[in-house]
Amino acid sequence: MARSYTGISYTLYAIVASVLLAAIKLTFGILGSSSALISDGVNSLSDIVGYSVVAISLLISGKKADRVHQYGHEKIESVVSLLFSLVIIFTGSAIGYSGILLILDTGPVPVPTALALWAAVASLGVKLFLALWTRKGYRNTRSSALKALYTDHLSDAVATGGALLGVLGAQSGFPAADPLASILIALFVIYSGFKVLRSSFHVLMDASADTQTVQRIRTLVAENEEVLRIDLLKTRTVGSGYYVDIEICLEKDLSLEKAHEIAEDVHDRIEEGLPTVRHVMVHTNPCKRE
Repeated sequence: MARSYTGISYTLYAIVASVLLAAIKLTFGILGSSSALISDGVNSLSDIVGYSVVAISLLISGKKADRVHQYGHEKIESVVSLLFSLVIIFTGSAIGYSGILLILDTGPVPVPTALALWAAVASLGVKLFLALWTRKGYRNTRSSALKALYTDHLSDAVATGGALLGVLGAQSGFPAADPLASILIALFVIYSGFKVLRSSFHVLMDASADTQTVQRIRTLVAENEEVLRIDLLKTRTVGSGYYVDIEICLEKDLSLEKAHEIAEDVHDRIEEGLPTVRHVMVHTNPCKRE
């Protein structure tokens, strides 16, 4: 539950920052005649909705298992991350469409003013700070929702950087640089959305643990000399952790009590050796020592 509250605190700060950034970007984008900064402001508006949904999902994921959800509620993070990714992709598409319309417009392209320039610089600094700060939170909690949040902050920072380059290019004598920056921003935002979508989809499809984690499990099991071999090892991702199903082969003449003792030892070794493992199911098979 503490992990969820940590994630919620990161998300609430992100919501407050997004409200302020949206206000700054839209206000100074309009006053400073920058289509790229206005597009970036629309992106921040969508973030407010997305982050609010993430905060709710983190609150739900921290609930204990109940009669209906006996394996807990952690997968809600991946469900929300998937929905959040669709919001990111939609926002990027809208930004790109707006940029294309501006380029196709045959009228004069307005040149952004210094107001837009300084607003872009300030927004970039805030987003870089949020990205680095949220990455630290993700590394501490391994929350898939925080990973999506970190990815979005990073894509926003790149988007704002693109807006800044667009403003600078337009002020340097290339008016089309500003709407072109909007299109580049859109492409990167869409790409980031698909990355979050792919990650969320893998979790929902019970993707196995990474190779390093699986090898660590095998090493921990091998530390018990009573285990003759591993007949089956399956892992699946749930939220920010893993579930493990393992079949171990033991001397066939062992008593039921002894076999249970070994299985319990294997269970404890895995859960204590890998904090990311949420649950271990151990099955024993009889076999001969070679």
